[in-house]
Amino acid sequence: MIGGEKLKTFIEDYINGKKFEDCKIPFVAVATDLKTGEVVVLNKGEMAQSIRTSISIPLVFKPVEINGRMLVDGGLSAPVPSEIVRDMGANIVIAVNLDKHYYDEKWKPGWYNIANDSLNILRHHLALSNVANADIVIDINVGKNYWYQFTNGQDKILAGEKAVKEILPGLQEMIYQKRKGGLKKYLEFFKK
Repeated sequence: MIGGEKLKTFIEDYINGKKFEDCKIPFVAVATDLKTGEVVVLNKGEMAQSIRTSISIPLVFKPVEINGRMLVDGGLSAPVPSEIVRDMGANIVIAVNLDKHYYDEKWKPGWYNIANDSLNILRHHLALSNVANADIVIDINVGKNYWYQFTNGQDKILAGEKAVKEILPGLQEMIYQKRKGGLKKYLEFFKK
């Protein structure tokens, strides 16, 4: 397993020591407690450690101990944490689901494919449950992915941009309808 210190240092350098309280737009990191399976919302203090914790893929990165809890990737318990965002007070929740298209048309039997696809099926159904209360769901087809494929994501970024462009008219209309509410301040923020 990878200790993750270099990754944490990279994140620290990138976010320049910011704390959650410094964010203009509210942000949280989501982790999973390995012992209880609970979703853990990290939203106070140092962001770098929390981000590093939230991407601790089991068997790849070592779990991170915070407040006596052994924490790993939040995707195990909430791959699309839309309910957490709603609880934070979001007027419109836009969920990005990367787990809708989990299968491979060229699938071949074998112990590894069966094990990997079993986990993907669980994530697929958990993600569908997670997005149930979102206002807009963007299902991005990133094709067949394995746990070790977390580099060279340009094709995934392009798939995401294409999916967002497709829902943009509906999103603009929804924002327009809610503009008189609490969204006006966010629209003004993005104009700056």
